[in-house]
Amino acid sequence: MEKEMAEKTVTIQQLERQKQAMEDEIYQWKQRRYQLEEIESDLARLQLVEQKLIMLSSDAWSGNYGQSVAGNMEVQQLEQQRILKKEIHTLKEVSIQQESNTRKSVMQVEKEQQTLRKEVYQ
Repeated sequence: MEKEMAEKTVTIQQLERQKQAMEDEIYQWKQRRYQLEEIESDLARLQLVEQKLIMLSSDAWSGNYGQSVAGNMEVQQLEQQRILKKEIHTLKEVSIQQESNTRKSVMQVEKEQQTLRKEVYQ
C-alpha cells in the first residue's frame, strides 16, 4: 500500500514537471505570436514608405515609361505584401492552434493530478 502511494506521489511530481513544461510552451507560442504582430506593424510602416517611394518615382519619371515603371513597382509591392500577410496570418493561426492544444494537454494533466491526489490523500 505504501509502495503504491509512493508511486502515485512520484507520478504526481512527474505530471507537475510535464505541466510546467507545457505552460512554458504556451508562453513561447504567445511570444511568437507577439513577434508576428510586431512584424505585421513593421510591414505596415514599410508599406507606407514603399507607397511614398512609388509616388515619388512616378512623379520624377513623368510620361508613359515612368508610369509603367511605377505601376510595375506597385504591383510587385502589393504582391509581396499579400504573400507576407498570408504567411504571417498562417503562422499566427498555427501559433494559436498549438497554444490551444497545449492548454488542453495541461488541463488533462491537471485532471490526472487531481485524481491521483485524491487517491493518495484519502
